[in-house]
Amino acid sequence: MNKPVDKFRPGRRTFLKGVTVAGGVATITCIADTTLAESEPVTEPLSKETSQGYKVTPHIQEYYRKARF
Repeated sequence: MNKPVDKFRPGRRTFLKGVTVAGGVATITCIADTTLAESEPVTEPLSKETSQGYKVTPHIQEYYRKARF
């Protein structure tokens, strides 16, 4: 005979709750770790004299060619 589908399974329910909590903790830990790692000193922006601007190079031209419809 088949087991009833709606039977209460405390072991499975407890496991799923634990997995959910562990996933949340892991997510918070990763976010906190990357937030702390990203704190770098602020640098001054490049002046116009050192900036060379946008240049179309051969690989950019190839990209534009392939992106056309």
